[in-house]
Amino acid sequence: CDRRQRQMCIRDSENVESIVVTDISGKVLEQTKNTNQLSLKQFSQGIYIVSILSGNNMYKRKIFIE
Repeated sequence: CDRRQRQMCIRDSENVESIVVTDISGKVLEQTKNTNQLSLKQFSQGIYIVSILSGNNMYKRKIFIE
């Protein structure tokens, strides 16, 4: 993945089942299934929450887009 191209890649030993991007109010902006890559080109500056479902695990991270 290329950060300059505003792409995010998930490295996990298990398969990534879904990636959900929400704004800070909880509104779902993007949802993908069965992929470990996500383009962030369509998002403007701000703070977003990325939720990743992989196996029996759920990960949440804040991302900042400048």
